[in-house]
Amino acid sequence: MRALEEALLGPLGPQRAKEALALALSLGLPGTPKAYEVWLAYVLDINPQLREVIDAELKVGVQFTLERVNELHKQFFANDALDVHVINAGEQISRELASILEVLASAATSNEKFADRISNTAKALEKTTDLAKIRSLVGELGAASAELAAENRSLAQKLSATSIEVSSLRQSLKDARTDALQDALTGVANRKMFDTRLHEAFDAAVKTITPLTLMMVDIDHFKRFNDTSGHQTGDQIIRFVASVLQKTASADHIVARYGGEEFAIVMPKTGLQEAHRIAEAARVAISSKRLYRRSTNEELGLVTASFGIAQIRRTDSVSSLIERADEALYTSKRNGRNRVTIETPLQPAA
Repeated sequence: MRALEEALLGPLGPQRAKEALALALSLGLPGTPKAYEVWLAYVLDINPQLREVIDAELKVGVQFTLERVNELHKQFFANDALDVHVINAGEQISRELASILEVLASAATSNEKFADRISNTAKALEKTTDLAKIRSLVGELGAASAELAAENRSLAQKLSATSIEVSSLRQSLKDARTDALQDALTGVANRKMFDTRLHEAFDAAVKTITPLTLMMVDIDHFKRFNDTSGHQTGDQIIRFVASVLQKTASADHIVARYGGEEFAIVMPKTGLQEAHRIAEAARVAISSKRLYRRSTNEELGLVTASFGIAQIRRTDSVSSLIERADEALYTSKRNGRNRVTIETPLQPAA
């Protein structure tokens, strides 16, 4: 958001702002704040990844719907939304903590006063033998105890209410983080989370000298489904493939929507043999399922996917690992689709 503001304050800011709005309208999109922000970032060229994705989709004639633009906004501007949640929740938690300190301070004052009353009453009891006076002092003790008990009940109620509020705020932060890192359509990790987790897994694999495998997956002939059956059917297919990948991957693998109809799976501590087994299981599960359009119950035809697998090497960077997995994927495409390609041949099992 800061980069957008800085760019708009430049000499070409007003002109670029008009271009962004004109571009959105020319694509048949309403000038919603999210749509405007996406196209403004595109026109100003302040997010190379966003521009790359949009250029690729414009090149192949993808129709930009408001839903697609909202997905792009969530993918590339999620941190801004998360920052707002963090700031708001942080301010609320600060207020709740201040309330807790105020309650505790009040309780300390009450306890101090109670201690003084007990001490004074005890001294008075030591000095008197008058029965009426003793009864009066005992009554004073009872009254002081009752007041303290009431104060403590009030304290407990206030602390309980504050505890509930803090728990609610913590859940709100957790939900905001989930939304910021989750693909809206499929529920799997989004591109932002993929980038983060791949870098983490890469660093861990280098440090511990353990395998790390990356699998790239692309739905075959997806544009044909979109063109003939519409975007809702395309979304149905994307969700189906995502669910298959999620079910076949291991618990410690990260399934992510890489972009459009492409997915990626980060596979820590997993070798090529195991990755190949998982890919084959997913490929068979996808191609053997008959899908029907929900609105008409019409059969959609055979849905298949192509897979590419690469494993970390000693000389690798994150970029080179992605590049090799991508190349393996496109080898599958070139060789007829609906197949798994590994960057290097598998060794025969012992």
